[in-house]
Amino acid sequence: MIRTSTALPALILVSSLATAAAANVQTVGPFTGDFSEGFENISGPQGHTGGMDIFGGQAHFNDALANQPWIASSLNGPEGSILPYDGNFMGLAPTGWVAIEFEAPISAFGGYFGTASINSGGSVAFLDAEGLTIDIVAFDVPALQWTWQGWESEVPVHTIMLQASENPGNTMVYDNLQMTLVPAPGAMLLMAAGLGIARRRRH
Repeated sequence: MIRTSTALPALILVSSLATAAAANVQTVGPFTGDFSEGFENISGPQGHTGGMDIFGGQAHFNDALANQPWIASSLNGPEGSILPYDGNFMGLAPTGWVAIEFEAPISAFGGYFGTASINSGGSVAFLDAEGLTIDIVAFDVPALQWTWQGWESEVPVHTIMLQASENPGNTMVYDNLQMTLVPAPGAMLLMAAGLGIARRRRH
């Protein structure tokens, strides 16, 4: 898997990247994807230098600046504390700037996000296989509340760059993440054939 060794420049310059062919990322409500990640089976509370594999190895999660995301059982901050959304553990990015790279292209991603600080002005960038920006959407999470954020894209997504706020330093936590793969061409042909058969039977 390609690791985001150049994640910092990519995050800073993401708004100036050339955009891919017209396509929008739409927000979606809670869903169950092809793969789920609750951070329960990766390790106990500790840092992971160089990032960690999530979704059973289908993606790589890293703090794009600190290069060491954590598995945590709580997050304490100026506004108070936040515990995992579900289970005993959650993912934590110290700077709040995250890069998630996927082994195979995805069509949807979402999860529950939280913080113990006041943050605003965040954004999420969705990149295609060439590193071009598919879309950039606003991202704000209230302090001490788990908030669902989910998106789907018509263009296959290979990398997600998430900034909790305009400036790094607002630690973010992540739990019950979901991802849906882009259907393989063979599966799409089977689906199309099935739809064709169903239409013929109705006529």
